[in-house]
Amino acid sequence: MRVALVLAGLAPEPQYEIWDDGRLLARVDFAWPEERLLVEYEGAYHFDGVQIVRDDARIAALEAAGWRVIRISAADLRDLDTVVARVRAALLGVRS
Repeated sequence: MRVALVLAGLAPEPQYEIWDDGRLLARVDFAWPEERLLVEYEGAYHFDGVQIVRDDARIAALEAAGWRVIRISAADLRDLDTVVARVRAALLGVRS
């Protein structure tokens, strides 16, 4: 996914740490800090009953801190053009 984003001219900052009021909220897969946009890849274990609750709380905290979040699953990776289009639209402020 990172290679596809870079090739499309949408180079993210990988493993970006997001802090809020001196507290580390999360280290995210990809971020565009100036646009306050992040992308998280969620593998199969993220859909476990306990993990999904934790992830949802984490995403809610990031959104409450003013970040926009795009969540990507393994199924999304089958169509990287669509992933790139989603990220590009978010960076341009287009709501899907």
